[in-house]
Amino acid sequence: MSLTLATARRSSLLSLTLAALLTLLAACHGVDPLLANPPPPTRPDAVLRTPPELQADLAQAARDEAAVRAVLAQPLWGDALSQPTEAFRAALAARRPELAPQAEALQASLGALFTRAATLGSATRQLSVRLQAMEQVRQQTGFVAYVAQRAELFNRRAEALRAAQRAGGAAATQAMEVERQRAIRDSGKVERIDYVNSSGRVVDSKYTLAHDEKQRARLLLPFAHAAAREQAERAAAEGEQAERLAWVIGATRDGRIEAVARQLFEESDRISGQAWPRLEAQHRALRAAMGAFSALSGHRF
Repeated sequence: MSLTLATARRSSLLSLTLAALLTLLAACHGVDPLLANPPPPTRPDAVLRTPPELQADLAQAARDEAAVRAVLAQPLWGDALSQPTEAFRAALAARRPELAPQAEALQASLGALFTRAATLGSATRQLSVRLQAMEQVRQQTGFVAYVAQRAELFNRRAEALRAAQRAGGAAATQAMEVERQRAIRDSGKVERIDYVNSSGRVVDSKYTLAHDEKQRARLLLPFAHAAAREQAERAAAEGEQAERLAWVIGATRDGRIEAVARQLFEESDRISGQAWPRLEAQHRALRAAMGAFSALSGHRF
């Protein structure tokens, strides 16, 4: 019974805290700045795997780089990178006379194409190597399986704690119901009025509304007691389950893999925050150079 009353007091304190919080929130007006101006979406991390979005960006960058290299592999365009402008103009006059007046602009555009493609290709290969190394680390250390196991343990512990809180709240509610029914049963209200004659003999009796209320309380009290006890036992069982899982979590902790995890998280942050945005910027620069060359030459990538 002391456990039930203690649970009731804790639940009462929690209810008061929640009520105060809700009152405070209800008194607030205006718009949350995060709702009015939400931050830009974050990039997915690369801790457990290479994000599909990053894989797609790398693949598209490789395709565009290959398309540019195919253009530069053509003698007319590739030789322009090492030819004087006049020699390139002569080559254009022989093979593409309509482009000869734009020889200087085309030569500059080809130079930009070469530079942008080389820069993007280097960034793509470096990033691919880093991602492959991360995948190799994950496979050799069993990192993904370890994370999945830890996540399951933590989730089960969290669910046990939530179940204990729910059962504790239900036990507190039932404990308050027990006290309410007991107060009704033990109240000093008159249950029956007896009418007597002049000789003191009872000639009539009438039950009051308090009688019905007390009878109902007497009937409900055992059920309220049982419900409170059941919920308290459930709360205790779930609490013990949470304690067992906390012990398992501590006992199965692998410091070696967690050191690997820190490295993977740090590398993922560098990729998501630096390497990936840099790749996108270099890819946009190459696409712009491709568009400029297409506008001058009529070539379609």
